[in-house]
Amino acid sequence: MCSKPLHLEIQLYQHNNRQLEIEAFKTPFRTPLDTENRWVKLAKLVPWDFVEEVYLRSLGRKKEGQRALPGRFAFGSILIQEKLGLTDRETVDTIRENPYLQWFLGLQEFQIKPPLDQSQLCRFRKRFPAQAIAEINERILLAARKSDRDDLPFSRSGVSTVCLHRATPFLHSTMDTMSSISCTSLSVALSQVLRFLCSYMSSS
Repeated sequence: MCSKPLHLEIQLYQHNNRQLEIEAFKTPFRTPLDTENRWVKLAKLVPWDFVEEVYLRSLGRKKEGQRALPGRFAFGSILIQEKLGLTDRETVDTIRENPYLQWFLGLQEFQIKPPLDQSQLCRFRKRFPAQAIAEINERILLAARKSDRDDLPFSRSGVSTVCLHRATPFLHSTMDTMSSISCTSLSVALSQVLRFLCSYMSSS
Protein backbone atom coordinates (compact mmCIF):
# COMPACT_ATOMS: atom_id res chain seq x y z
CA MET A 1 0.00 0.00 0.00
CA CYS A 2 1.28 3.47 -0.84
CA SER A 3 1.75 5.81 2.08
CA LYS A 4 0.89 9.49 1.88
CA PRO A 5 3.48 11.64 0.06
CA LEU A 6 5.66 14.10 1.91
CA HIS A 7 4.84 17.78 1.61
CA LEU A 8 8.15 19.11 0.35
CA GLU A 9 9.17 22.71 -0.18
CA ILE A 10 10.42 22.57 -3.78
CA GLN A 11 10.32 24.90 -6.75
CA LEU A 12 8.22 23.38 -9.51
CA TYR A 13 6.12 24.52 -12.41
CA GLN A 14 2.69 24.11 -10.85
CA HIS A 15 0.51 22.91 -13.74
CA ASN A 16 2.68 24.91 -16.15
CA ASN A 17 4.59 23.01 -18.81
CA ARG A 18 6.51 25.93 -20.23
CA GLN A 19 9.90 24.42 -20.98
CA LEU A 20 12.73 25.91 -18.95
CA GLU A 21 15.78 26.19 -21.19
CA ILE A 22 18.58 23.99 -19.92
CA GLU A 23 20.91 27.01 -19.92
CA ALA A 24 18.61 28.75 -17.44
CA PHE A 25 18.68 25.89 -14.94
CA LYS A 26 20.58 27.07 -11.87
CA THR A 27 23.32 24.86 -10.43
CA PRO A 28 26.17 25.41 -7.97
CA PHE A 29 28.62 24.24 -10.63
CA ARG A 30 30.71 26.51 -12.84
CA THR A 31 30.41 24.34 -15.94
CA PRO A 32 27.08 24.93 -17.76
CA LEU A 33 24.83 21.98 -18.48
CA ASP A 34 25.14 20.30 -21.88
CA THR A 35 22.33 21.10 -24.32
CA GLU A 36 23.08 17.82 -26.13
CA ASN A 37 22.50 15.68 -23.05
CA ARG A 38 20.20 12.70 -23.68
CA TRP A 39 17.67 13.89 -21.09
CA VAL A 40 17.45 17.27 -22.77
CA LYS A 41 16.73 15.54 -26.08
CA LEU A 42 14.13 13.21 -24.59
CA ALA A 43 12.36 16.14 -22.94
CA LYS A 44 11.68 17.57 -26.40
CA LEU A 45 9.81 14.41 -27.42
CA VAL A 46 7.57 13.88 -24.40
CA PRO A 47 4.08 15.47 -24.76
CA TRP A 48 4.17 17.23 -21.41
CA ASP A 49 0.89 19.09 -21.92
CA PHE A 50 -0.93 15.80 -22.46
CA VAL A 51 0.90 14.20 -19.53
CA GLU A 52 -0.32 17.04 -17.32
CA GLU A 53 -3.87 16.66 -18.61
CA VAL A 54 -3.92 12.93 -17.80
CA TYR A 55 -2.40 13.53 -14.38
CA LEU A 56 -4.89 16.23 -13.40
CA ARG A 57 -7.81 13.98 -14.38
CA SER A 58 -6.43 11.23 -12.16
CA LEU A 59 -6.28 13.57 -9.18
CA GLY A 60 -9.99 14.36 -9.32
CA ARG A 61 -11.32 17.18 -7.18
CA LYS A 62 -8.68 18.27 -4.71
CA LYS A 63 -9.38 19.66 -1.27
CA GLU A 64 -8.88 23.38 -0.90
CA GLY A 65 -5.30 24.17 0.01
CA GLN A 66 -4.02 20.72 -0.97
CA ARG A 67 -0.97 20.83 -3.21
CA ALA A 68 -0.05 18.27 -5.84
CA LEU A 69 3.19 17.79 -7.72
CA PRO A 70 2.98 18.51 -11.47
CA GLY A 71 2.32 15.77 -14.00
CA ARG A 72 5.75 16.30 -15.51
CA PHE A 73 7.36 15.52 -12.17
CA ALA A 74 5.21 12.42 -11.67
CA PHE A 75 5.56 10.89 -15.14
CA GLY A 76 9.18 11.98 -15.49
CA SER A 77 10.08 10.19 -12.26
CA ILE A 78 8.76 6.82 -13.38
CA LEU A 79 10.26 7.32 -16.84
CA ILE A 80 13.68 7.91 -15.24
CA GLN A 81 13.26 4.85 -13.05
CA GLU A 82 12.44 2.53 -15.94
CA LYS A 83 15.13 3.90 -18.24
CA LEU A 84 17.85 3.41 -15.64
CA GLY A 85 16.41 0.20 -14.15
CA LEU A 86 16.40 1.52 -10.60
CA THR A 87 14.63 0.57 -7.41
CA ASP A 88 12.44 3.19 -5.76
CA ARG A 89 15.21 4.01 -3.28
CA GLU A 90 17.83 4.27 -6.03
CA THR A 91 15.53 6.49 -8.08
CA VAL A 92 15.20 8.97 -5.23
CA ASP A 93 18.97 9.05 -4.70
CA THR A 94 19.81 9.32 -8.41
CA ILE A 95 17.41 12.22 -8.94
CA ARG A 96 18.84 13.96 -5.89
CA GLU A 97 22.37 13.66 -7.30
CA ASN A 98 21.77 14.53 -10.96
CA PRO A 99 21.03 18.10 -12.16
CA TYR A 100 19.92 16.89 -15.59
CA LEU A 101 17.26 14.68 -14.03
CA GLN A 102 16.03 17.47 -11.79
CA TRP A 103 15.73 19.74 -14.83
CA PHE A 104 13.94 16.93 -16.71
CA LEU A 105 11.36 16.81 -13.91
CA GLY A 106 10.65 20.53 -14.17
CA LEU A 107 12.63 21.95 -11.29
CA GLN A 108 14.06 25.43 -11.84
CA GLU A 109 17.30 24.89 -9.96
CA PHE A 110 19.41 22.10 -8.52
CA GLN A 111 18.67 21.14 -4.94
CA ILE A 112 20.49 18.81 -2.59
CA LYS A 113 17.39 17.88 -0.60
CA PRO A 114 15.58 14.89 -2.18
CA PRO A 115 12.61 16.28 -4.17
CA LEU A 116 10.54 13.12 -3.64
CA ASP A 117 10.31 9.99 -1.50
CA GLN A 118 9.86 6.31 -2.34
CA SER A 119 6.15 6.18 -1.54
CA GLN A 120 5.43 8.86 -4.13
CA LEU A 121 6.78 6.69 -6.95
CA CYS A 122 4.15 4.05 -6.15
CA ARG A 123 1.49 6.75 -6.12
CA PHE A 124 2.74 8.23 -9.42
CA ARG A 125 2.48 4.86 -11.20
CA LYS A 126 -1.21 4.67 -10.33
CA ARG A 127 -1.89 8.09 -11.89
CA PHE A 128 -1.37 6.96 -15.49
CA PRO A 129 -3.91 4.42 -16.83
CA ALA A 130 -3.10 2.03 -19.67
CA GLN A 131 -4.85 4.03 -22.39
CA ALA A 132 -3.01 7.19 -21.37
CA ILE A 133 0.35 5.43 -21.57
CA ALA A 134 -0.58 4.21 -25.05
CA GLU A 135 -1.41 7.74 -26.15
CA ILE A 136 1.79 9.15 -24.66
CA ASN A 137 3.76 6.49 -26.53
CA GLU A 138 2.07 7.32 -29.82
CA ARG A 139 2.79 11.02 -29.39
CA ILE A 140 6.44 10.39 -28.58
CA LEU A 141 6.77 8.26 -31.72
CA LEU A 142 5.12 10.97 -33.79
CA ALA A 143 7.47 13.61 -32.37
CA ALA A 144 10.44 11.36 -33.11
CA ARG A 145 9.39 10.85 -36.73
CA LYS A 146 9.04 14.60 -37.21
CA SER A 147 12.51 15.28 -35.83
CA ASP A 148 15.85 15.08 -37.55
CA ARG A 149 16.87 11.45 -37.07
CA ASP A 150 20.56 12.31 -36.87
CA ASP A 151 19.80 14.54 -33.89
CA LEU A 152 17.66 12.10 -31.92
CA PRO A 153 18.95 10.50 -28.72
CA PHE A 154 18.29 7.00 -30.07
CA SER A 155 20.27 7.47 -33.30
CA ARG A 156 23.38 5.95 -31.70
CA SER A 157 21.62 2.99 -30.13
CA GLY A 158 20.67 1.20 -33.33
CA VAL A 159 16.94 1.35 -32.58
CA SER A 160 15.06 3.02 -35.41
CA THR A 161 11.77 4.88 -35.31
CA VAL A 162 10.33 2.24 -37.66
CA CYS A 163 11.22 -0.53 -35.21
CA LEU A 164 9.58 1.36 -32.38
CA HIS A 165 6.48 1.97 -34.45
CA ARG A 166 6.21 -1.74 -35.22
CA ALA A 167 6.40 -2.45 -31.51
CA THR A 168 3.21 -0.46 -30.87
CA PRO A 169 0.86 -3.51 -31.19
CA PHE A 170 2.85 -5.19 -28.43
CA LEU A 171 2.51 -2.10 -26.29
CA HIS A 172 -1.26 -2.13 -26.62
CA SER A 173 -1.37 -5.86 -25.89
CA THR A 174 0.74 -5.40 -22.77
CA MET A 175 -1.37 -2.54 -21.51
CA ASP A 176 -4.53 -4.63 -21.82
CA THR A 177 -3.20 -6.64 -18.87
CA MET A 178 -2.81 -3.60 -16.62
CA SER A 179 -6.05 -4.09 -14.72
CA SER A 180 -4.69 -4.90 -11.26
CA ILE A 181 -4.90 -2.19 -8.63
CA SER A 182 -1.87 -3.65 -6.85
CA CYS A 183 0.99 -1.19 -6.98
CA THR A 184 3.49 -4.02 -7.47
CA SER A 185 1.54 -5.62 -10.33
CA LEU A 186 0.94 -2.25 -11.95
CA SER A 187 4.63 -1.44 -11.71
CA VAL A 188 5.59 -4.63 -13.56
CA ALA A 189 3.12 -4.01 -16.39
CA LEU A 190 3.99 -0.34 -16.65
CA SER A 191 7.67 -1.23 -16.81
CA GLN A 192 7.14 -3.20 -20.02
CA VAL A 193 5.53 -0.18 -21.66
CA LEU A 194 7.98 2.42 -20.43
CA ARG A 195 10.98 0.36 -21.50
CA PHE A 196 9.83 0.82 -25.09
CA LEU A 197 9.62 4.57 -24.57
CA CYS A 198 13.16 4.55 -23.18
CA SER A 199 14.75 1.99 -25.53
CA TYR A 200 15.86 4.54 -28.10
CA MET A 201 17.97 6.47 -25.62
CA SER A 202 21.68 5.66 -25.54
CA SER A 203 23.01 4.10 -22.39
CA SER A 204 26.01 6.38 -22.27
